[in-house]
Amino acid sequence: MSILDYFPRADPRPSQVDLLLSVEEQWHNANVLALALPTAFGKTEVALTIARWSLAEHGWRGTILSPDNINVQQFHDRYPEVTPMHRKEAYHCETHDSPCGPAKCKGCPYLKAKSNLSKAGVRLMNYHTYMAHRNFTPVLIVDEAHKMVDVLAELREVSMWRSEFQFPEKLQTVADVIEWGQGYLKKHPRSRIRFLLKQIIAIQRGSEVVYVKSRYKGHADVALKIVPGLDSDVPDWMWPHTQVRKIVLMSATIGNSDIKDLGLGRRGAIRFDCDSPIPVENRPFLYKPMTNMGHKYVELALPHLAEEVRKLLAKHPEKGLIHLPYALAGKFADLLDDPRILTHDGRNKSQALDLFRDSPPSEGRVLLASGMYEGVDLPYDAARWQVIGKVPYLSLGDPGIAKRSELDPDWYTWQAVKRLIQSAGRIVRAPDDYGVTYCFDVNLGGLISRAGSQMPDYFKDAIRVLNRKQQWESV
Repeated sequence: MSILDYFPRADPRPSQVDLLLSVEEQWHNANVLALALPTAFGKTEVALTIARWSLAEHGWRGTILSPDNINVQQFHDRYPEVTPMHRKEAYHCETHDSPCGPAKCKGCPYLKAKSNLSKAGVRLMNYHTYMAHRNFTPVLIVDEAHKMVDVLAELREVSMWRSEFQFPEKLQTVADVIEWGQGYLKKHPRSRIRFLLKQIIAIQRGSEVVYVKSRYKGHADVALKIVPGLDSDVPDWMWPHTQVRKIVLMSATIGNSDIKDLGLGRRGAIRFDCDSPIPVENRPFLYKPMTNMGHKYVELALPHLAEEVRKLLAKHPEKGLIHLPYALAGKFADLLDDPRILTHDGRNKSQALDLFRDSPPSEGRVLLASGMYEGVDLPYDAARWQVIGKVPYLSLGDPGIAKRSELDPDWYTWQAVKRLIQSAGRIVRAPDDYGVTYCFDVNLGGLISRAGSQMPDYFKDAIRVLNRKQQWESV
């Protein structure tokens, strides 16, 4: 039977048909299949189709991973035949009327869930549950795979705080840290430095030592970080090659550097780039190079950006979104001084987003959003326009990022491209949805030029730049 026979609906879109037939054709030619699927492509149906087909036609059970519990629940609500697995505390023990704990009760829902999981042909769980259980299947399908890159980076990076270990700042190499740590362990044999040393030794090849000023337990502190090098291996327990035979990575932004960062570059990967199902005229990206939001010029640029946004507020009575980093958002809100603007900080981010979503379209509220480049869905009248106030490069003030960008400039460019694409996709969520994105930062031109083929064609097709003759043209 064709892979299309396992599609969960009777009417797959033409783009889904083309992709799935390509996956079927290339299935035995690669161990890693990276599917670059734009917003509204229908990743849930694609994942389920591949899992059903590989089980029925090849006898390979599959695991579908979503980033968090919300996505897992949404998937299961739509397709309840897929067997979910949650963290232990999510199951309620009726005997003790509490979340499941260490005790093994008769009829324990957690143990029952584990038993069901072991028998299931298609499983569903979030990243951390997968890493905790390590219950592998021949096929692994990772949704929003670009987020898995960040999860693994955090797991591999080792941090320790001066207030806890009183380390000297003269430690410059990983060997220095290991030598100091072994001496510290002799004086403090029960310290958790023993565990940290094991982690450091495991990633020492090519790793760098950086010091970062930050806050720890509410106080100013200094962190010593061991940042894994480019050639540092991802632990094989994530997807042991003897047990996980096919890995399918799905994301709107999945690139070759992501595959490398996941430790899958040597497994033989094929990437599938797909067109957006959203007509280009429904998702225009208007680039008017007016302000330089680079670090050296941002103070001078903010008032000019505010002037452009005031024009947009007058033009668009609909609800909208303005993307700016936390460090700039407060000052920008003061410059605008507009009652339509809704602001937030790191503590009330979720509440502000809920307030914005719940506000009626007639109010035309505009959310000044920080850290909302992804994971925020604002379809239809929830937001009809947005501004990307600053090209979303990662901060070179982070020593780890600065070092990585020095070693691999293409990686640094790709991180900005990913965040740009993700942020542009917040307000147009379906083929019949529409919304316009604006950017005034002159640095976007340089990013487009450096990105080259890293920037997908479907995304570049939507960009129109205002030239010196005040005419809109393609990039």
